[in-house]
Amino acid sequence: QKTFYKRKNKKFFFSIICATLGNKQKIKKLCNSLIKQNYNNFELIVCDQNQNNLNLKILKQFKNLKYKYLKTKKGLSRSRNMGILKCKGDLLMFLDDDTEIKRNHLKNINQEFNKKEIDIICYKVINDKKKNLLKYPNKKFYINNFNQIFNYISSVSFTIKYNKFLKFDEKIGLGSNSIFQSGEETDLIIREFKKRKFKIFFNNTLEVLHNEKKIKLIKNLNKKFLYGCGWSYVIKKQNFGYIFIIKNFLKIFFNISYHIISLKLPSALLSISTLLGRIYGLSKI
Repeated sequence: QKTFYKRKNKKFFFSIICATLGNKQKIKKLCNSLIKQNYNNFELIVCDQNQNNLNLKILKQFKNLKYKYLKTKKGLSRSRNMGILKCKGDLLMFLDDDTEIKRNHLKNINQEFNKKEIDIICYKVINDKKKNLLKYPNKKFYINNFNQIFNYISSVSFTIKYNKFLKFDEKIGLGSNSIFQSGEETDLIIREFKKRKFKIFFNNTLEVLHNEKKIKLIKNLNKKFLYGCGWSYVIKKQNFGYIFIIKNFLKIFFNISYHIISLKLPSALLSISTLLGRIYGLSKI
């Protein structure tokens, strides 16, 4: 395991792992945001699941960007694990090819790891309209329970200290050969939180931009269903009790009722799809 010295102003080395599957030139925006960073002690590791070399051609256009290019098999968790094996970082960050970070993002995270006793820092994700991806608290605080991990941390919204045991569960996540198409980052963080007593800090002033694309309702319903299945996998794997499950089911029932009363039919359908996915996922484990 890499050593973290108890001194101020340490310049940690970041490994930014980007698992990509898609033939568009989305990764250009990510690379542009990285070369503009005012903190340059990092590497970009692109884990490309495509059969062509389009992303490699794009990377070669960025002469001043330190990167590694890996061809990997399909599967987000599998691809990220390959990136972890090849990384040299003290700190690991996982970004998608359609994400961007602000100019001082890495510098600010480096400062946080110097100032506080933390193992994971998490932050907000916003879309191109500056709307929050989740309902984040308007404060900074240490996360101390599982609900907070589920509610405030997503796939691209955390940076974690390297250790040799870090590994995503390849049975889950986008592109896995299962119905459990989400939950890989939640499972990883819960494992570190439980086994190694990792300290997790939420900073509401830091954020990642996720360039969302509009998708049709039918496709979104399917996505919510499969994400619901992934939630169930993590719940069962981590041995969460029935009380936790019932509380979360009641929360969805409340959301469905609220959306119906507010005449927000699409939102109600999405919540119903999430609920059905969680029920189906529990029945298949």
